[in-house]
Amino acid sequence: MPAPQSKHWCIFFVAVVGLLLIVVGLYFAAMSNPQRYSLNVEEDRKINLFGGLGLGCTLTGLAVLMTAVGYNTRTIPSQYRTNTNRGLGVGVLLQLIGLLLSLTGEVSVLIAVAFVIASLPAMVWGCMNYAQGKGFSSNVRWLGILGMVGLILLMVLPNKNSIPIDE
Repeated sequence: MPAPQSKHWCIFFVAVVGLLLIVVGLYFAAMSNPQRYSLNVEEDRKINLFGGLGLGCTLTGLAVLMTAVGYNTRTIPSQYRTNTNRGLGVGVLLQLIGLLLSLTGEVSVLIAVAFVIASLPAMVWGCMNYAQGKGFSSNVRWLGILGMVGLILLMVLPNKNSIPIDE
């Protein structure tokens, strides 16, 4: 049993790294806002550097996080897996948009908060399907209110079902 447990924590670690890369990428993207700099060639280079780093880190973080989630959901029944992917996909996307909008400062904070609040029903529904697919009560769905942190907490929970992986 020690091997599956260490693999479980490895997947959790990969998911946390993916989430951190996303946050760092969004921060760099926000730093590339041209209104923060004066108009000259050196400042343009900073804008392009921050923009490129932001895009690269965010895309890499999304790929890493989604790979960890995909690996972790392979052993849950296909109906729950599909609903999990749909709910969490929409929820994570809306939360990332809200986070990016809040970092750029170009729109009202209320609009950014509205995106995060709009993501909650999808996150709760996705987490409910994820929890049920892993053999837990649907009451665990309320971890979805915590957003991506709740998703990572769900990843830590062991799978109570012993369903073979469909390849």
